[in-house]
Amino acid sequence: MVVIKRMAECNYCDEVFCVASKQGTTRLWNHYHAFHDENEGKPNITKLKGADWKYDEETSIRKYYLAIIMHEYPFSFSKHEYTNDFIRSLCPIFY
Repeated sequence: MVVIKRMAECNYCDEVFCVASKQGTTRLWNHYHAFHDENEGKPNITKLKGADWKYDEETSIRKYYLAIIMHEYPFSFSKHEYTNDFIRSLCPIFY
């Protein structure tokens, strides 16, 4: 009796896999996405140059208050020591 194992080889790193007939190419695709796909798992981030961004205190405060209102936090949240400490860590001139 002869046992035949189905094998598949990665075209990128020459790793060899045993594959069941039910898997088809799934195992190879999973290997490719895990080890060879450069775009997989990387966030799509657009980088801004320092000159493209300008701090606008009025806009920042307006967005800060809008976040408090939309999340229905009590207005005292804006006077909380740790909240303002966090905001000052982002922008030292925040009052």
